[in-house]
Amino acid sequence: LPAHIRRNDERRLAARLHTGERAITLPVSTSTSVTELIEPMDTVDLMLTLRDGENPITVPLLDEVTILAIGSRLAGMPETGFAQRSQHITVAVNPLSAARLTHALTMGDIHLALRAPGDKEIPPSYQINESAIVEASDDALGAEVEVIIGGAL
Repeated sequence: LPAHIRRNDERRLAARLHTGERAITLPVSTSTSVTELIEPMDTVDLMLTLRDGENPITVPLLDEVTILAIGSRLAGMPETGFAQRSQHITVAVNPLSAARLTHALTMGDIHLALRAPGDKEIPPSYQINESAIVEASDDALGAEVEVIIGGAL
């Protein structure tokens, strides 16, 4: 019986953190993000869309953030039941970044951009608003856009 009560360390979120890291859970919009395609241990960049009256602006928030969990599912744990995705992710960050994320949630919406495995490129600094999109040239946006259609498997 004690073996059934004792928690397995592999299932504990705290056991997956490195020294100096903090886990923080963030709400994500399942209709406008890659949440149906990400898995625990994927790496993402986080962007913040500031609600500034009629002129919202999107800025980089954090880059190379590791996703520890999607809902209550940790890496290596199979999905249970139906393939319904959670509206929350848990990420590993340093204490200062945890405070930045906490405050950012009061300012606007946080969005995810999935990174390729091994991608260590530092994203450029930017501020995107309506005029930056309307006035952008093909060079700024990229000549081609790859569309990935998919969802929960």
